Amino acid sequence: MSASSYSGCHGTSLSGALPDRQNQCRVSPHGAAMQDGCFSDVGVVRFAAVTDGLSQTILAAEKSTTSFQFLDPVAPGVLESYGWWYIGDDGDTLFSNCFPPDEHAQVGLGAGEAIVWSASSGHLGGLNLLMCDGSERFIKNSI
Repeated sequence: MSASSYSGCHGTSLSGALPDRQNQCRVSPHGAAMQDGCFSDVGVVRFAAVTDGLSQTILAAEKSTTSFQFLDPVAPGVLESYGWWYIGDDGDTLFSNCFPPDEHAQVGLGAGEAIVWSASSGHLGGLNLLMCDGSERFIKNSI
């Protein structure tokens, strides 16, 4: 077993669309509407549903587990707790583009949610993305 260094794009929201016991184990309409990434809790996203075009839509990105080192001084053990793909937790397998790339480098300590949810890399100035058409792009942190 090992940590993953890639994650799927969850979209612009941190909101999950998990079945709710209060709603007869169905996903709430609000939760479903918040799912706008290629990987979500709602269901399969078909390429035909990608209205911005496959070459303009992010499928996956780098996710460096070394970014969790920034959290260890304030929450010891975070580095060992996150980034394990096999666990399947949202923060381990997905990223949200509601945070800029490499957010940990920009906000510093105390920004746990941003560190766990942002795409990240060990590259200076940016990271690699996989687009839905299969192409790869390097984007700058300043995007």
